[in-house]
Amino acid sequence: MTFEKFIFSGISFRPKVSIRKSGMFGFNNALIKKYKLKNYKYVVLYFDAEKKIVGFKFTNDDNEEGIYKLSIGEKSASFSGKSFLDYYGINFNSIKRYDAEWDNKNEMLIIKLK
Repeated sequence: MTFEKFIFSGISFRPKVSIRKSGMFGFNNALIKKYKLKNYKYVVLYFDAEKKIVGFKFTNDDNEEGIYKLSIGEKSASFSGKSFLDYYGINFNSIKRYDAEWDNKNEMLIIKLK
């Protein structure tokens, strides 16, 4: 048997999106790495009201309608989505975290609010 020592305790390896009380969307380090967010400058938001799913399409096209500027650091990324949250009546009175997954059909990252 060959054992490998695990030295990454306290670090999440599951891609997560958080919605903060300020209306900011945050992406954790696992998500940044898995979906190569450092390759993008902007995100476009989509919403499926029936299923309560938020979609994120990443782009570098600064002429794309409805873009939000990504702020990408070493271990997290974020953008202000308050207008989106207000428009769709999505509650952001407390910090919420969601598992993120890739939607092949729509070619976007999604979170399920339910």
